Formats: sequence, C-alpha cells, structure tokens
Amino acid sequence: MKQTLINLARRWGNMFQQHLSDHVVSSLTNLSEFIREADEGLMRPLVEGDYDGLVLLMGYLMNVKDRQAATDEMFEPLHRTIELLKLYELELPEEVNVFLQAIFTLKIVTNFINLKTYNCTRNYPTSGRTQRKMQRL
Repeated sequence: MKQTLINLARRWGNMFQQHLSDHVVSSLTNLSEFIREADEGLMRPLVEGDYDGLVLLMGYLMNVKDRQAATDEMFEPLHRTIELLKLYELELPEEVNVFLQAIFTLKIVTNFINLKTYNCTRNYPTSGRTQRKMQRL
C-alpha cells in the first residue's frame, strides 16, 4: 500500500512538472510567433494614398499595444516557473533558453519598430477623404 501511494505521488509530480514545462514552452512559442507576425506587419512599406495598408498597419500597432502589458507581466511568472523546475532538477529543453534570448531581442526590435512606425503614421500625409475615413474608425 505504501509503495503504491509513493508511485502514485511520483506520477502526479511528474505530470505536474511536465505540465509546467509545457506551459513555459507554449507561452514562449506563442509570444515568439506573435512577435514575428507583428514585425512582418510593421515592416511592410506604406505608400501614400494606400488607405487599406494604413488601416492594416494601424491594426498591427494596436495589437502590439494591446499585448504589451500582458507580455511584460508574463516574464516574471515564467521565470519563477523555470526556477521551480530547476529546483526539482527538471531539465527544460534547450529551446527554452534560446527562446528567452531571442524573444528578449525580438521584443526590443518590435518596440523600436512600433515606435518608429507610430511616428511615421502620425506624419502620414492623407487626403481629406482618408482623414474622414480614419475618424470613423
């Protein structure tokens, strides 16, 4: 009976550790995909008079702004989870360390592109018709 309980507790512990590891990897993967998508969208050239392109670009800016707080708040819990897993000597995939370094770099680049794009859209020359359309948004 005692051995059965020990085995059961060990299995539950392993499942919980695997869940935490999967959560860290999936969170970092989702963030990495979002950053790549935002970078691609923000790097698209904007031509004068291209209203649809301007709306699309502003959509990317809004998505980055909306996700920024959640992204900033995400790192501390993930760091604590990683430290907890290390405490129990669970080796995380090497991709986690690569993700953390790459995401930090991508986040800096995305924030820079976001700021640069925002400044460009503020000074974007528009016709009266385009300005009226943008006001309706």
